[in-house]
Amino acid sequence: MTAYLYRNVPVEARDRAVAEVYELLEPGGWLVVQEYSVAGDSRARLVWDIVARFIIIPLGVLLDGNHDLYHYLWQSVIEFDSVTRFADRLAGAGFSDVAHRTATGWQHGILHTFVARKPREKS
Repeated sequence: MTAYLYRNVPVEARDRAVAEVYELLEPGGWLVVQEYSVAGDSRARLVWDIVARFIIIPLGVLLDGNHDLYHYLWQSVIEFDSVTRFADRLAGAGFSDVAHRTATGWQHGILHTFVARKPREKS
């Protein structure tokens, strides 16, 4: 399982990062990814912008003074793949049974869990 990993990988290296995980998994193994994605969803993007700009960044700065870190968090979510694009990356690496679902509540359309399986070797 990975959480919030792939949005921190430069876009030009994401396919390779997914492929490396695929190579490391045993046949039949599952990959579970939790990631933020708002690309292509205007409602999710609006909610994310409001929460990040008016809650996450100010609270983060207040608690630890690191504006750059929380600004990076906000931007990295905006710049990450759409749900469809990331699912396509997983399939492109060879994963099967690729699926995803979004969180409930205010994070609906923002926080997603992806699952994908490395096919078993043919006997």
